[in-house]
Amino acid sequence: TLPIIPVNILVSWLEIMISQPTGHEDRSYHLVSDEKILLLDFLKEILNCYNIPLKVIRIPKSRLYKNMLPFLGIPREIYNYMLSSAQLDKKNIKEDFPELSAPSYKDYLPQIIQGAQNYIS
Repeated sequence: TLPIIPVNILVSWLEIMISQPTGHEDRSYHLVSDEKILLLDFLKEILNCYNIPLKVIRIPKSRLYKNMLPFLGIPREIYNYMLSSAQLDKKNIKEDFPELSAPSYKDYLPQIIQGAQNYIS
């Protein structure tokens, strides 16, 4: 899964969290969407937006990724995150800030596409 969320949503959440402290000094919060965004689905959406008729296939996890990443312009430091099975727990944020919710990623996907196009141009 991809823990992506628009920066403006994160800023809004942080503003609320800072202005409405809970009194819990030892809590941490994962600022991610409730929606599980699967990498495979995300890639298919991106390819569809660019009208690129490619089939996305999974390849087994391998240490070779680490050596391939620089050729793709991706920092090697990403490698450990790619293989991580960590799960982000939203229990604390749901208890302390139940009003915080993120839009569906399909609602902000066009902005991601436009941002990528602006970056490439």
